[in-house]
Amino acid sequence: MGCDIHGVWECKLANGDWVAFKHISDERSYEWFGILSGVRRDGPRCDSIEWDPRREPAADVGSYWKDMCDKWGRDFHSHTLVSILALRQANDEYKRSAETDDEPGDDCTIEDREREPSLDDIVENIIVGFGGFDDDGFARARELTMGIPLRDVMMLGPEVTIDDVIDRIRMVVAYDN
Repeated sequence: MGCDIHGVWECKLANGDWVAFKHISDERSYEWFGILSGVRRDGPRCDSIEWDPRREPAADVGSYWKDMCDKWGRDFHSHTLVSILALRQANDEYKRSAETDDEPGDDCTIEDREREPSLDDIVENIIVGFGGFDDDGFARARELTMGIPLRDVMMLGPEVTIDDVIDRIRMVVAYDN
């Protein structure tokens, strides 16, 4: 049995609250875990930030993530904040690692491990809280249906780019035992 990644993308709303708008890819990759947080590999190898959401002021932790931390308890560890800039670094490092693992003559394109959100991505649901565990032990979320672009969720005009609001979008991850 190994360690699994759990995480969401959060955006900071105009009122200052962080809200989850998308789950990250949760496929197990110890290489990716190591790059982001140093879990089961040397690292981190990007400018991610280790943090403890249990000690942060309420405004700095989204309600869904706080609920996840409360429900998982001590088995939820190595909490990491990943900015857009750190994600770009991590994806570049992941690609470099994958390229060195390729056999000579392999001709394949290596994709980003986690895709950077776009302000024009449609946010189907805002994740507003923890909805318990299903029969298989996976976390369920309580969601509010949106169906609008991320820029509208964040109340941004059409001229705003992702780099203009880089401090208002982040990925938060932690690992289970």
